[in-house]
Amino acid sequence: MAEFPENKRKKEGDDLYRQKKYGQASTAYTAAIADAPRDYRIHANRAACCEKMVETCWGAARRGWLECGLGDARKCVELAPAWPKGYCRLAAACAQSWEYAKDTAWENDDYDEEAAAKSVSKHAPSRVHPGCFSAKARRTGAALRVEAEDACRRGLALAPEDAYLRVALAKLRDDPDHKPRDAATYPPPNEYASDDALRRPEAAAKRKEVGNAKFAEKEYALAERTYAAALALDPRESTLYANRSACRAHQSDYRGALRDAEKCVALDEKWAKGRLRLATALYGLGEYGAAQEACDVGLAFDPDSTAVQKLRLRCERETKEPLAVQREMHRLREDQRKNGSLKETLAGLKEAGNAGGGPNLANNIESMMSQMGMPPGIANMSGLDMAAIPEAAKRQPDLSEAQMRRVARERAGVKAAPAPSPPPPADDALEVGADGAFEA
Repeated sequence: MAEFPENKRKKEGDDLYRQKKYGQASTAYTAAIADAPRDYRIHANRAACCEKMVETCWGAARRGWLECGLGDARKCVELAPAWPKGYCRLAAACAQSWEYAKDTAWENDDYDEEAAAKSVSKHAPSRVHPGCFSAKARRTGAALRVEAEDACRRGLALAPEDAYLRVALAKLRDDPDHKPRDAATYPPPNEYASDDALRRPEAAAKRKEVGNAKFAEKEYALAERTYAAALALDPRESTLYANRSACRAHQSDYRGALRDAEKCVALDEKWAKGRLRLATALYGLGEYGAAQEACDVGLAFDPDSTAVQKLRLRCERETKEPLAVQREMHRLREDQRKNGSLKETLAGLKEAGNAGGGPNLANNIESMMSQMGMPPGIANMSGLDMAAIPEAAKRQPDLSEAQMRRVARERAGVKAAPAPSPPPPADDALEVGADGAFEA
């Protein structure tokens, strides 16, 4: 790497950065760049300042910091293509820029308000990711994600163990809006790191063991993060995708569970447990027919799998109903899940407030209304009993499967059929099998 003489303004910027005075540090680095325009380190450092400033700004100021940071990161890579840190800066700048493009998509002339409204309606397809409703923003985001992936892979070709680049690349793989590059399109060997070249199975196995333990303790969010860390170390291990899919399903993130299940199946198409993960995610999304087909494929590979057999029976119970009833059943289940989450949240807020360890919901809402200039007790005057909100939510009854089915048939205008035999009980937990994946 090239050597550069001491630059006082760079040293000043470094000191200010360490003090977290990012705006002032950026000014110092700007002066340093004027003195040494080909010093790639200064461009990288100013890009780091921009990354921090973006997190604190809005509007035109945020856009300006984004453009400055992305420009500096690109210049750094241009000046020092063999310096791994430059690719870290570029990947980070691209990530911030595509998030901004998505967040401000509504400002574009081609923003599709009708499609955006439909995406949050009860008629929106549950399997489809909401996405972005501006073609211009989608094109911008797609280009930035490709640039970010290239930066990660070029950097990892130079520094295969770089943790930041591995995590950034793993996030891209999991981004529903990103289509990873085909390895056949990479430039000549050793310039880009392929997924096969990045595999570290022993290190990933250690993270996997931790994830299995957290899953067994029903710490699903923590287990999910642990499996994500393992996937950054071995992106082609099918059981890691299967296990993370199970974590996401337990948290009702069925779209995420489906993405992982599809990757698992792509890596090991004859593994029955992968088909079970796929069927579970599809069932959670209300795609009962597709879930049943996934079960059928899984049973073709492992006819004795009781977990797949049970789930297939549940699917068959739904697919015997007309499509209109199936859609209503899915909506009712979604409403019940959301109601359950609301109950837990409100109960937790009330408990924390009463214990002095957190906010009291009723008092906070009254305080917020007071700050908006509304008179005291306005909520109660409007017929809203603030103190009773958590208790009212807790008293909201849960519907049984039979009750939901009656409601679904009524809504769909379908006459009640003779009561069928009850479906197999839902599996309460998944256990770790001998191969490290979860048994139902």
